[in-house]
Amino acid sequence: MRAEVDTDDEGYEGPMVLDLEEDALEDILTFPQDQKQNDTFTQSPQENGLKGVEAIERLNLKVKELSSQVGKIMNEAKTFHTSETQTSRNSAIPNASHDMRKTLKRGRKPKPSPKGVKLLRSCPICSKKQLSTNLTRHLRGYHGVEDVARLSSLSTKASMQAQCTEVSFNDLPKIIQTNWTDEETRKDALNFLRKYNLSVLED
Repeated sequence: MRAEVDTDDEGYEGPMVLDLEEDALEDILTFPQDQKQNDTFTQSPQENGLKGVEAIERLNLKVKELSSQVGKIMNEAKTFHTSETQTSRNSAIPNASHDMRKTLKRGRKPKPSPKGVKLLRSCPICSKKQLSTNLTRHLRGYHGVEDVARLSSLSTKASMQAQCTEVSFNDLPKIIQTNWTDEETRKDALNFLRKYNLSVLED
């Protein structure tokens, strides 16, 4: 490419004439390929619309791809925190509820066996202190009393009536009747009956 300036005899400089090669002129008048693609003014509205739709579709595909990757990451995180991982012995993340159950089970103390209150009662015949559960056995075994149950039912009836119930002398145990003349035996028998709100009706 060369440039020349025409001048007249008086020294006037005329317009500059550029002698350009054809390829150089083509480079100047044409846009680069990238710029041609980005220049919307050089394309028809239909072409611009199609390219816009394609761009939106590519964007949607990219969003779906990113969403898929996020979903995979979330699934991996959930898999890492599953109960199987937490309850495994080699897991660094313990299962709180599982450990709590084990702790409670390990720390559970056995309940004390219920022990009944020992009630001592005096034998109406020999005045010996006996466990309330053993008094009947004592009366039958040591003193031959056979009608203790009837005497007990009479005392229960008297307690329910809240009044003193007279027991016939004949209703007393035979061994008491036999030893009634003995002052100590009679005294023990009367004390026993008095505890149960009973009195002896002597004939």
